[in-house]
Amino acid sequence: KAMTAQQQRSTVTASGVYNHEKHLATSSQSSITIAKGVTSKSSMLTAAATVNQLMNGIRPAEDELLTMPLDDLDLLSATSNPAEVDHARAKYSNFLDHFVDRLRSSDGAKSAKAPLLLNRVNEIIRKAWAVPTHGHDLGYTLCNTLRTRGLLDLLVTNCVAEDEELQFSSARLLEQCLTTENRAHVVEHGLEK
Repeated sequence: KAMTAQQQRSTVTASGVYNHEKHLATSSQSSITIAKGVTSKSSMLTAAATVNQLMNGIRPAEDELLTMPLDDLDLLSATSNPAEVDHARAKYSNFLDHFVDRLRSSDGAKSAKAPLLLNRVNEIIRKAWAVPTHGHDLGYTLCNTLRTRGLLDLLVTNCVAEDEELQFSSARLLEQCLTTENRAHVVEHGLEK
């Protein structure tokens, strides 16, 4: 539901100068269901802004990727309907695409934030695997997204990097996403390193 609000303010200063300001704001509203109410207004606004950017194809900044709440993964349960699971699958596949883009950018793998980004991806994958009933499907899909987007090759390369924090973050994520296809990919493409 979209709404538009308009605000006007007129002032006259002591010296008789007339000032007129006009502000126009547009907002939209969506329904969000929260179990146990563990969220804040600022985290909801940050989440909404980042999801909006993801859905509209805008690349969010690294800080936004690192701070976006993952509450919806925690809220999925054995009784979640297939549409909710499909939404989470699409959202986090798109989310991982943006992470991979950041990591593969010219400075991404060398950035001081690379281990933080890898840790965030690891957190997403862990939460996906932990979803009751739907976790296998969700985790499997996200792990395959990492392979098809080329992150597995980057992780294997990072495992022999000089930066120990980057090595550890990469190895931890690699361990989380070793599905059957991903293990075969690492054997075929990464054992020489």
